[in-house]
Amino acid sequence: MSGFFVSQKGNMNASIDTNLEYLRGVILQHQPKQPAPLEKPPKLSHGWLLPYLLAADEFLWQRWRHWFETASAKQVIALIPQIQWARNEAGFKMLDRSLSAISKYGDWRGWGSWSAFDYFLDSLLYGFGHQSQPQPPEEKDEYQGASARLYQVFNLETLLAYPYDYFGEILAENQHGRHLGFFPTPMEVCQLMALMTLGGSDARTKSVMDPCVGTGRMLLAASNHSYRLYGCDINPTVIKVTVVNGYLYAP
Repeated sequence: MSGFFVSQKGNMNASIDTNLEYLRGVILQHQPKQPAPLEKPPKLSHGWLLPYLLAADEFLWQRWRHWFETASAKQVIALIPQIQWARNEAGFKMLDRSLSAISKYGDWRGWGSWSAFDYFLDSLLYGFGHQSQPQPPEEKDEYQGASARLYQVFNLETLLAYPYDYFGEILAENQHGRHLGFFPTPMEVCQLMALMTLGGSDARTKSVMDPCVGTGRMLLAASNHSYRLYGCDINPTVIKVTVVNGYLYAP
């Protein structure tokens, strides 16, 4: 689960564009792995995935380093590293394989798709070490062995190499999202709104509040301009997505 490039991540001082080109090339050449029974399933502790996230982010966007240095200084010290939002089918394909690996039957779509979706989000929150998920999600019935299968097929670097709100789009297209009437604002519109309201001046300390945050897409666009991002929603599933997206792109 993740980390196929970490052992060969190369010169960390190279430009973002150079590192992006390198990592995207590795991802596109990488043969997707199919989950298989493991003799010794990995014992994954709370927060086990966070070091992989920090390594991938350091190689590319360096948002986590910037957040740590700013928080340590307790003042605004530098410009926010800009994320280049880049929707790509590689992200959707990797997430679809991951979601399909959760069930023993290999198919996550249908009226029960929200259950697999929630399991996946809980698994990521546990891996990132979020306080809301101190224990790994329970593997009932058809989900038995799900964590071992996810470990083999989920690739964190794909989401960092092609940053985008994939979860929001997937949720909008499945039965659960349609039942809720969930239709996220297009990312291009979010970026334009963020630029119109926050661009042209130093907005790093300006507050951005989204009262119907959904999967956090508006806040992701605003994260290129401001540190002070807030949101709320009545749906617990989309709130989980917002937190996961925050870990990935906007610490």
